[in-house]
Formats: sequence, C-alpha cells, structure tokens
Amino acid sequence: MQLDTQTLFTVAMITYFSGALLLGTLSAAFTTFPSHVRQSWTLWALAMAMSGTCVILVGLRSTIPDLISIGLANGLLMFSLGLRVIAIGLLYNQGASYRWLPFLLVFGWVVLYQFPWFRDYLLMRALYVNLFCILAMALCIHVCWNKGKLAKVSSIFLISVFGIDILIRLASLWFYITNMYPSLKSAFNSPEITTLIIALVFAIFLKIVGLCIAAYEQMTGQYRNLSLQDPMTGLPVRHAFTQASQSELKLMRGQSKPYALAVFEIDHLPDIRRRFGHSMGDALLKLLARLCSETIGGRSKVGCLRHGQFALFLPEMTQVEARALVKRISRSLTTESSKASGSRLAVTASIGIFSGTADVPIERAVEITDQCLARAKSQGGNNIITNQEPKTAALNLAPLQATSALKRHKTA
Repeated sequence: MQLDTQTLFTVAMITYFSGALLLGTLSAAFTTFPSHVRQSWTLWALAMAMSGTCVILVGLRSTIPDLISIGLANGLLMFSLGLRVIAIGLLYNQGASYRWLPFLLVFGWVVLYQFPWFRDYLLMRALYVNLFCILAMALCIHVCWNKGKLAKVSSIFLISVFGIDILIRLASLWFYITNMYPSLKSAFNSPEITTLIIALVFAIFLKIVGLCIAAYEQMTGQYRNLSLQDPMTGLPVRHAFTQASQSELKLMRGQSKPYALAVFEIDHLPDIRRRFGHSMGDALLKLLARLCSETIGGRSKVGCLRHGQFALFLPEMTQVEARALVKRISRSLTTESSKASGSRLAVTASIGIFSGTADVPIERAVEITDQCLARAKSQGGNNIITNQEPKTAALNLAPLQATSALKRHKTA
C-alpha cells in the first residue's frame, strides 16, 4: 500500500472514528463502572470524533472553502485538545479540571485567524496548533503524574504515550521551521511529515489502550478498597487496621515509646435495635465511628474490629492520655445520641484499653483489650477498663440518668 497523502488521511480518520466508537460504546455498555470513568470515555470519544472530522475537512482542502478546511477544522482540533485534558482529569477522579481550556484555545485560534499574517502563513498556523497540542499533552501528563501512586501501570503507560505525542509535535515544528513548506500538501508529501503522521496514528491507538488500562486498574483498585472497608461506616476492617497499626509499631520499636489501643462497644445495642429498630442501631454505630474519626489526629488510626466494635490505635500515648481521649468520645456519644433522639435515648459505651510499649504486637494488644472490654461489659457497661489496673476497678463515664434512660424505655 502506497503511503500517499490520501492514504494517510484515510488511516488517521479511521483510527480516530474507530477510537471514538469504541470508547463511546464502552461508556454506554459498562453501566456498572464509576460515573467519572464513563464521563471520561464519553468526552474522549467526542474529542476523537472532532479530530476525525478535522482530518476529513483538511483532506478536502482546495475542494471546499478555506474557512471550513482551515478555520473550522483547526477550531475543532483546538476544542478537542481541551476536551482531552478534562477527560483525563475525570478518568482519575480529579473532577473536570481546566474546563475553560477548550474555549480558550478556540478563542485564541478565532482571533488570530482574522489576521492575514496568521491565516495565510502555514508556519504560523503550524506553530499555534503544535504548541497548544504540546501544552494539552503536558497537562495530561501532569494529571497522570499526580495519580501515579494510585494507578501506577496506567499512569506510566499514558505518560509515555503523551510524551511520545509531545516528541512528535516537537519534531513536526522542527521540520516546518527548517523546511519552510510552501503549502500543507507539500508538507504532507514530505517523508519527514509522513513518518510523523504514521507515528501519530500509533500514538492514537496507544492512548485508547491506556484509557482502557486506567479504567480496569481503577475498578480493581476500587474493589480492593471496598474489601478493606466496613461497608456501613467506611472504616478500615480488622485486617487493614491491624496491618496499618503494626507498620506504625515497627517505626516505634527501639524508641521506648508507649502506645495504647482502645476498643469501643455500644452498651445494650441489641436492646436498642429491638426497641427502636435496626436503622437506629446503624445510626448509632455511624455516630460512634464518626466521633472516633474526628477525635483522633496525627498518626492515630481508627478501624472496625468486628461488627459493632471500633478500635483506636494511639501511638506515643500513655494510659492516662488514652483514658482521657476515650472518655471524651464516650461523653460525646451520650450527648449527641440524646440530642438526636429528642432525649429519648442516652447511649453509653463500654471501653477496653491496652497500654504498653511497641514490643507488644498489635494482635496481642487486641486480645488483651478484648479481655478488658469483656470486664467492662460484665460490670454493667458504661465503664473503662485497662490492662494496668486491678480487676475490680471501673470508671463510670456518664451521669446516672444516661443509663437509666434506657432502662425506663425497657420497662415502659
């Protein structure tokens, strides 16, 4: 097959429209994919369709008015470049960044096209188009670079492809400047530009592959994250919590620094569910999870050990400090639950605390904390029990009416 201008334009057009059709079909078919991925595919399909239309209009040069084959064609190309940047931001769930870019690129083109020194001079048009292609690809690389840790394979792949695109544009500029082609047809007939168009077609194909890899990588990452989160509260499950906590302990070893582990459980939760419904029980668990998350800071961590039990990992915190912190959370739970229920329900919690050094593994600390929690519950609840106090010790956290409120409802 002879690689003349007509053949190259046909191949580029087919590639663009095939890519647009493929991405548009994927966006419509995979309804279970995240909305931001489908929106990205839709925008990228629209951008490719615009680029394909641009190729058709440029290929009709000399048979249609220059206003269409040059003015409209490159205006579509400029708008499609801006859409690509927005689409790559959506793909990596960064929102519709640079929304103004498509309109800015088109506005700049329209303004400059009014001047004969720009409109009738191939080199000036080539400079504008290729420089802004480079800008758009650089912005796409910036977005991919920011997401490199979360989607490593696809981000590296797309960065490489966008980098190739930039090199093609730079080479194109070099050939336009050094050869001073008298017309676009003579430029496309040159072996240098022919080679660059072939490379550009391959880059288009690689971009489509990269977009599909990014979507797949995000879906697998999403499922992995869901498996590590409690579906109701969004907190890390036991495995994720203990792994993260153990990693912190490794950093603390040899420093003789303390740490504490606290486990919360709402008192009489089955009774609350029976009397007020499961939705009330779920709301209380979400409330406690939120209070724990909002109270801790720094390197501290919160997780869901099992259904209804929340754990706090408190590095470099003594028993006294840990007791004061969990006491504050417990009192906030009682106060907010009372306000939310119109004083019908004042909820309390039983709490077990382990306090020790980084030499004690986190799983062993969980076992000890479970024993402390069981003692707190066996003494009627609304208690804090630590591993460093006598077995008979207990601390009442809330006013007496907080626990008696529930008893009144039970006997009502």
